Amino acid sequence: MKIMEMRAWNIKEKRWATMEELLGEIPVSATVRPPSILTCGGDDWIINLFTGLRDSKRTPKYPEGQEIYEGDNILNGKYLGVVKFGEYRDPGEDKRGGHIGFYVDFYLKEHNETLRKDLGYWAKVSEVVGNIYNKNES
Repeated sequence: MKIMEMRAWNIKEKRWATMEELLGEIPVSATVRPPSILTCGGDDWIINLFTGLRDSKRTPKYPEGQEIYEGDNILNGKYLGVVKFGEYRDPGEDKRGGHIGFYVDFYLKEHNETLRKDLGYWAKVSEVVGNIYNKNES
């Protein structure tokens, strides 16, 4: 059985869950609802899954790169996007094609229309610069 790594954002209190909350105080009933994969504990918590990938920036704090979670903002030079999970299509793919998994949804429309979206590629050449909940922290 695979243990899923995650983090939880409290919508009402605007804060990340403590380890104690993650280990047992957040109710486990969950429903699938966009933009995040899961919501738990009623509507108080948004769960972000760990993608299994790390960004390309190596620092003393993150010698192997920072972990990338759903909801993280990632930057590669001039390309800024948010990590999401779901169905996506790369530019040029017809409506019958498509992929399911973690991908980058770019903030500028023209980037979504011209750049590939698979997170596996972007994780190798980008860095985490925040997230959609508290943009000043990653």
